[in-house]
Amino acid sequence: MKVFIRRFSWKPLCSKIIDFDMDKGILTTLIWLDMSWEDDYLKWDPEKFGGVDRMQLPPSKVWTPDIFLFNDVTGRFGDELKRDNPFLVVESNGHVRWIPPLVLKTMCDVASNEKETHTCELKFGSWVYNANQLDLISKISSMDLEGYTASQVWDLESASVERHETTYDCCPEAFVDISYIIRFHAKSLWSMI
Repeated sequence: MKVFIRRFSWKPLCSKIIDFDMDKGILTTLIWLDMSWEDDYLKWDPEKFGGVDRMQLPPSKVWTPDIFLFNDVTGRFGDELKRDNPFLVVESNGHVRWIPPLVLKTMCDVASNEKETHTCELKFGSWVYNANQLDLISKISSMDLEGYTASQVWDLESASVERHETTYDCCPEAFVDISYIIRFHAKSLWSMI
């Protein structure tokens, strides 16, 4: 059996810091996951199909990567990606692009003082596929903030990206995760008036 190595690239767009619960250390954000990959099974010759060179399909009808948010506190992150809305776009050359919006709730390191900088990591990776089967590639070196809506309570300082390959005791192959590290602090009282 031939195993296809899929290069899976993505570019999360941070749209908004919705809430930060300092007592529980939970950050709630609105993220658009701009994901793309090549699928050899979804290639076709447009000339044989009336010139159709792209189509929109529900995600449940094609292979999608098993991406997980490892520090999700809801236990429902995978369910969010099983919805059939929005559709993904498939091109005749096998290129697939999918941009679902997600409200994420993640655990964070809580600073002892609300005036200090808080750091929250969004750690994504595959649960099943190792780096030889699904190569996760970040299209950017920092989280995309185009379209970011500023919070009335929190100032975003930075949103950096780190890619890691880790080998676990269970398996000889490395697994890839990509972490987006969001740093923010509370706005001063004077800026909220």
